[in-house]
Amino acid sequence: MGPGASYYTVSLGGGPVGYASSTVDTIAEGIRVQDVMVLDVEALGSMQRTELTTDIRLTRELHLVSFQGALTSEAARFRVDGRVEGDSVLLVEVDAGASRPQRQRVSLARPVVLPALLPLRLAFGGELKAGKTYAIRLFDPMLLQEREVAVRVLAESTVVFPDSARLDSASGRWVVEREDTVHAWRISQQYGGVAVESWVDDVGRVVSAVSPIGFRMERTAFELAVENWRRDRSGARLAAGRSSDLIETTAIAAGAVLSPEEVATLKVRLANVSLAGFDLGGGRQRLVGDTLVVTRETGVGPDAAGPRPRLYFARLPMPPSDSALRAALAAELLVQSDDPRIQGQARRIVGRERRAGLVAGLLTAWVYDNLEKRVTVSVPSAAQVLEDRRGDCNEHTVLY
Repeated sequence: MGPGASYYTVSLGGGPVGYASSTVDTIAEGIRVQDVMVLDVEALGSMQRTELTTDIRLTRELHLVSFQGALTSEAARFRVDGRVEGDSVLLVEVDAGASRPQRQRVSLARPVVLPALLPLRLAFGGELKAGKTYAIRLFDPMLLQEREVAVRVLAESTVVFPDSARLDSASGRWVVEREDTVHAWRISQQYGGVAVESWVDDVGRVVSAVSPIGFRMERTAFELAVENWRRDRSGARLAAGRSSDLIETTAIAAGAVLSPEEVATLKVRLANVSLAGFDLGGGRQRLVGDTLVVTRETGVGPDAAGPRPRLYFARLPMPPSDSALRAALAAELLVQSDDPRIQGQARRIVGRERRAGLVAGLLTAWVYDNLEKRVTVSVPSAAQVLEDRRGDCNEHTVLY
């Protein structure tokens, strides 16, 4: 694989919302992969410019050496740096806008594979063979989590994409000059009950990709991806005749008013969407045809029978009988349960209440009442959310 850059248009709801690029270079120490994505994310009538970047260094055998990732938007800034030490430790530093960067050592049971490197791994590992299925563990540097991904090679074909562009003097826009044909494979990645499909060429570069919520990325010439978007990004969405509002595009209308205290079983019919690739069964939930059936849990709530649990915060001593809770209560890089500000606020909210259901209700109500409801494109940090007091469902959840 020689050095080079690929450019992409990024679309949602039928219109362009941004562009992306992926550059692969050979350097003295090995290989460098740089990805950039710039988006205008529209949600509930407001627009946020968002830029995501990753810079990954690899050995010539494609083993991870280091990575840098950043997300920058009008509402937040997030940066993560990682470096592999030996073969068993990943040193990570996160700057999520809190008072100081946080550091963590992550033990590695196996070599780290980042999501951006999966196509390269498949291509250079000789694994692009139609009909093959692989189980691969990927480490997400933005979420600092490892996840199991089921990869299927669905088909092999040739794909055509714009290779060069020329400026049309009449419209002032760039148009396709020449197209190129590449040998490619259609790949399905499934994780967390969600499937993402992409076409990957024989040197591990993405040709096109589509996500379940409608984002589409397609390889094209630089001028078509970048220059046209810069020139008329708002006009292109209007010309498409479809909304690019993230909330409107992905929202599900219930069409019913519920009284939770009276509902023992909830049945939801899912229409106008393919359910393939979604894991909708398990626990109290099952899918019957196109209807999702959820059974209410019994024996829980503010006044449920049973012992009244004691509350423990990370800095307080815990009796041996509660050792099973230690992992759940341990501080994480983005959920700082040992932060004195978070602990102090939790104590003030809870007061003397010790019934689990009421404690959960008090915390939920406080977070809802005290955070400004604002769509935010970020990787939320609990400590920063407590300080800023604003955000959407992600910020509410991480602080709760």
